[in-house]
Amino acid sequence: MPYPKAKSMGDLIQIIENHDFAADVQKVMEHHKEMGAYETGDATGYITDFVISKMNKRRGTYR
Repeated sequence: MPYPKAKSMGDLIQIIENHDFAADVQKVMEHHKEMGAYETGDATGYITDFVISKMNKRRGTYR
């Protein structure tokens, strides 16, 4: 983000108003497509399920 370039509150407002946020989103989407990264926001759930499945395999059913 370009915010460190601001030297005053007026500069910051101008930078934010003129910044192309859509270009940022496009760059992120291109990066995800190239790298195969598609964040769903469900990482905690996946890790929890993984840990519980491993516990179930070692001890039987987790309660």
